[in-house]
Amino acid sequence: MANVICSDLQASEVVTEIQELFPNFKFLEFDVLQGGIDRKFDAVISLSLIYLFDERDLKLFFRNVNNLLKPGGQFILDSAGSPDKFLAYLIHEVLLKYEARLRWLLKSVLTRKRLGFVVKHHGYRWTDAEIVACAEQEGFALLEQQNYNFLTEFRRSCLLRRLIKMGPCMEKIFENIGRKIPYVRMFNLKKIS
Repeated sequence: MANVICSDLQASEVVTEIQELFPNFKFLEFDVLQGGIDRKFDAVISLSLIYLFDERDLKLFFRNVNNLLKPGGQFILDSAGSPDKFLAYLIHEVLLKYEARLRWLLKSVLTRKRLGFVVKHHGYRWTDAEIVACAEQEGFALLEQQNYNFLTEFRRSCLLRRLIKMGPCMEKIFENIGRKIPYVRMFNLKKIS
C-alpha cells in the first residue's frame, strides 16, 4: 500500500473534511521555497505551481524538491500553463488584453456606469527547454514529457471560443494549432545527483 502525504502552505477546511472521510489521510504544512523537511521520499508530485515562480524561485524550487527525494527518486511536474511562445504571447498580451478592454468599454457604455478595470500579474510562462534546463542544473534528468489540453488557451477568448464551437472541423483545426501551446505539460524527472 502506498504511503501518500499531501502538502500545502497551510491546512484548510478541506483537509479536516478529508480526514473525517479518510482517517489515514496525511497532510503536511510545507513551503517548498523554504524547504526544511528531514524526510526523504521515493516520489514527489507538483501540480499547477511553477507558474508562480520567477527564475530565482524556480531554481530554489527544483533544488528543494531534489533535497526531498531519495537517490533515483522521481519528480512528476505539471508546468501549469502554456509555454512561453509567440502564439501564447499573441493570445495573452494582445487578443485577451484588448478583448477584455473592449468588453469593459461596452459594459461601461451599456450600463452608463463608470466601471473599474483591474490588471493582475497571472504568473510566468516557461518554455519546455527552460524548465528542463533548470531541473538539470538542480540534479534532475528528464525521463519523459507528455502534453495535453490543446484548446484551453483559445477558449479563454470569447471570440475564439465561438469559432471553436462552430463545429468539429473548427475544433480540430484549433486543436492542431494548440499542440504548439499545450496548457498541460507533464514532466517525469529523475533525481540523478
